[in-house]
Amino acid sequence: MIELTWGLIRQPQFNEAMQKLMNTPLEYKDSYHISRIASKIETEQREADKMFKNLLAKFADTDEKTKQWKVKEDLKDEWTKQTTEFVMTKFKIQKDKINMTKLSEIKLTAAEIVALEPLLTEEENPRDASAAAAKIMTPDFKKPKSRKN
Repeated sequence: MIELTWGLIRQPQFNEAMQKLMNTPLEYKDSYHISRIASKIETEQREADKMFKNLLAKFADTDEKTKQWKVKEDLKDEWTKQTTEFVMTKFKIQKDKINMTKLSEIKLTAAEIVALEPLLTEEENPRDASAAAAKIMTPDFKKPKSRKN
């Protein structure tokens, strides 16, 4: 499962790195997996954009010509509180994380990797990770052989 925040998915570095993932040819199942994650992210981005516009309407004055906005002086404290809550809003995507070994064909910068980190895993099969860990942690006890008298 993937957990992200609205603040992360609105960052330019995150979106540029996602575009690079989306535009790089990979094996079909890997491309499909990435496209399903991207689709869920796009849905959340639309919702986040709508909520941010609501915050602007409530707390800021917008110049119609330049589209620039400025927070109203008397509402700055509440703006700070509300926007902090906004960027920290978490959502989950019911998909496995992307295995980093599958991305070896993609040239990513360190900044792009940091931006995408919540989507990535080093596990070969993320669903089996907890089962594998449990297997490692459980001693392999064997029944003692019975003796014949």
